[in-house]
Amino acid sequence: MAERVGTADLDENEFRVLELTLGKLIRYKLDQLDVGINEALRDDCISRSGKSTLNDTDAAAVILKEVWNRLKETHRLRVVK
Repeated sequence: MAERVGTADLDENEFRVLELTLGKLIRYKLDQLDVGINEALRDDCISRSGKSTLNDTDAAAVILKEVWNRLKETHRLRVVK
């Protein structure tokens, strides 16, 4: 849980560091997927990015950005009274 909150509180520049580390792990995992699943995931990444094509690095960045945005919505630190 602490990792999710910490990730949600990152700013844009700090998030870029995650792309270097977790992006590599995501690219590795993408290579392990069945070809059909990988293509479906890549197509979804393309539609979310607004680009016509993506390489593995760009697809990993789109996935990370989507996870980061969802964590910002659900795991932000809030003041509790």
